[in-house]
Amino acid sequence: MSRDSQLSLNGAFLAPGSNAELDILDLHYDSNVPSFFHQISALRPLNITYAMLKVIVDYFEMSHYVYNMARCFEGRSESIGAAYCPPLRVQDLCYLYKYAANKHGKYAYPWVIRQTGVYQSYDKRTKRSVWLVMNSNSDFSAKSQILECLLQSHGRTQMANHPLWLHTILLTRHILSWSGYCNYYESSLEEIYNDVATTELDSPQFLDHGMTLRTSALEKRFLPLPSIFQSWKRLLDGLRSMQCSWFDDQEEQVATTFRNVREEISAHSQNSAYMLDLARSVRQQISDTLSLKKQHVSQETSNGVATLTKHTASDSRAVRNITIVTLFYLPFSFVATFMGMNFFAMDAGSKEVQVSRRLWIYFLIAVPLTGITIMFTMRDMLRTLLGRIRYVPRVDEERVIGHNLAVLAPQ
Repeated sequence: MSRDSQLSLNGAFLAPGSNAELDILDLHYDSNVPSFFHQISALRPLNITYAMLKVIVDYFEMSHYVYNMARCFEGRSESIGAAYCPPLRVQDLCYLYKYAANKHGKYAYPWVIRQTGVYQSYDKRTKRSVWLVMNSNSDFSAKSQILECLLQSHGRTQMANHPLWLHTILLTRHILSWSGYCNYYESSLEEIYNDVATTELDSPQFLDHGMTLRTSALEKRFLPLPSIFQSWKRLLDGLRSMQCSWFDDQEEQVATTFRNVREEISAHSQNSAYMLDLARSVRQQISDTLSLKKQHVSQETSNGVATLTKHTASDSRAVRNITIVTLFYLPFSFVATFMGMNFFAMDAGSKEVQVSRRLWIYFLIAVPLTGITIMFTMRDMLRTLLGRIRYVPRVDEERVIGHNLAVLAPQ
């Protein structure tokens, strides 16, 4: 580990005011190497306690803005303040900026927004700087690049001659990540857009409000970007003016880097505005497609009901005709059937109709069977009628339901 890690090992520090502690701070001050502090995760606090930070601030007589910067890295239960970036403080260089980072895993949204806080106290007389760098996670790629440069004599000379040179490393390192962030979520939006654009109204393709929720989630990823890029512009303008006020001879390479980064930020700002418009357009198109699909389904249903009504009318006419014909033939069929039974016979001698003494068997079977048929028919009709009647709760039930709702209501 580097020398700066001695200040934050295991979240502990030596007793305030001890000689060993002051020796470490003196050594660190002379080495001109920045101190790096980071969060275990984006929602966890920094790996430095308040007492540790206070010792460093008091010893180097830093500005109180360091505490304001550290508060941006407080532990929280949810991701808030995604777009807020404290302004550049010019008493001592102290600022915070946002950048994009890839979590490199199987996540629904692998690209997230991280933040880095930078503090620099520069002594013009001794040409020495005190650096504090706070980051959202331990995987800070710019840290290894900075330490690697400072291990070389050219890097140390560059740091001593041009105190703002370290800012160019941090900003140019993190400006590149915004391209991956925007490209990834833009491709997700384009995928949804293509699915919606190729969906036909009568196709069984799956299209519902879930796609609207996905689009809204992607839109939320772009909402903080205009504010973030605006803070980047203010930061770069402040650094350029700081360079002009601190140093008589401007370093052309550093000034050019600041100008290039600002131009790239302007391009990302325009791209983010386009992404927001695209997300809103895709969401509106999904809503319009769902509305048209519902209208198409309603029209198909209406056409089906109209066709069914026509067939029902035709069936009704057929049933009516059959009923009329049946009523015409039924009496004759009944008489023929009844007279054709063995209960009746013609006496050849007297020429009279003789009735069997067992005719009562016919009525004994027919009458109960007719009654049972009528009973089952009336039961089905009554059940259907009761099912159509709207249920009205009793007074006691209404009182109990109202009491339960009053208990569940928020106070």
